[in-house]
Amino acid sequence: MSNKIRSLFVFSLVVAVSWGCVADGLPEKIEIGVALPLTGPQILYGAPAWEGIQFALEEINGSSILGDSSIEFIREDSRGTVDAATKAFNKLIKEDGVSIILGPGISTVAKEVFPIAQQSEVLALSPTSTAVGLSAIGDYIFRTGLNVGTLAPGAVKGTKEKLGYRSVAIMVDSTDVYSRSLDEELRNALAENDVRILTRETFATGDTSFADQLSRIMALKPHAVFVSCLAAEMIQVLINAREVGIPSMMPMIIPELSLAEVRKAGDAAEGAISVLSWASNAATPGNRAFVENYIARYGYEPHPWGAISYVSLLVLAEAIAETGSMDASAIKRAMINTREVDTILGRFSFNSDGDAVYNPIVLKVRSGAFEVFK
Repeated sequence: MSNKIRSLFVFSLVVAVSWGCVADGLPEKIEIGVALPLTGPQILYGAPAWEGIQFALEEINGSSILGDSSIEFIREDSRGTVDAATKAFNKLIKEDGVSIILGPGISTVAKEVFPIAQQSEVLALSPTSTAVGLSAIGDYIFRTGLNVGTLAPGAVKGTKEKLGYRSVAIMVDSTDVYSRSLDEELRNALAENDVRILTRETFATGDTSFADQLSRIMALKPHAVFVSCLAAEMIQVLINAREVGIPSMMPMIIPELSLAEVRKAGDAAEGAISVLSWASNAATPGNRAFVENYIARYGYEPHPWGAISYVSLLVLAEAIAETGSMDASAIKRAMINTREVDTILGRFSFNSDGDAVYNPIVLKVRSGAFEVFK
């Protein structure tokens, strides 16, 4: 990897030498499709992702990374539904002629629209879909959020030794692809660590009360509760858990619970444990400067999906600069060769399937904020 691109990843955008003949082969306007849920309930994923890629766009276009070229987005609202995302992908590919799409949002949607990109030989890069196996749909599919095959073992490994639990309860959204995938990986990790599952309680996306499931869990007195669901349901599960009397000493372990959900849950989130791809207090290269600059730009800390989406565009810009081309087949080869790059997510690589590889972070809520779990 060139030192110029590496400097961008560690948040130094002062590049002394241009890309010369490599970047000069690029069009003046590099058009990239964006298909994210910008309305509807999955905006909890789409809004921070959109902010993150916009933030990266400003940095990239303000530097000489791409020579005299600049990136422009063609944005479509995927609305968090398969129908809307399918229309967005088809429009971006067939009408706008893009060779790259950033998106979609959640795994349930990605499972259905990734094949459209693959069949069209258009590169699809999703920051926010993390169910196991989706990148294996094809060699044009990449994801920058850690898939749950990494997050789930990290959640168990990062908590069992310190909490000493021997029996747990689990809750899962049985209608959502991501949640089912996370649940399966958690059950496998718990079994491998000789942890007994006392009950498995299910619910559906959009449910607003989980009191019955949580009451049954409380009666069994597990040492901890693992929850697999999307952001909106995470908030209500935490609130209902306290309402039915589950104490904070019975930790709720919810992978990918972010500070945004913690704040909405209020006091009910106290003691909850999360495993995330990124945290604002992580000691990763350039992270402190990234957070400070993000706050200066938007007035608040970045959401994890914003940070992951920020890195997504940087990785993509690197591949475009190195190939000097908007040909998706050339860019995908550069992407798959990304190895051990210093980013705000840590040492970043892609595996052979196109999934990101770096270390997850385990955090615990204390006084309404996250601290590193100890």
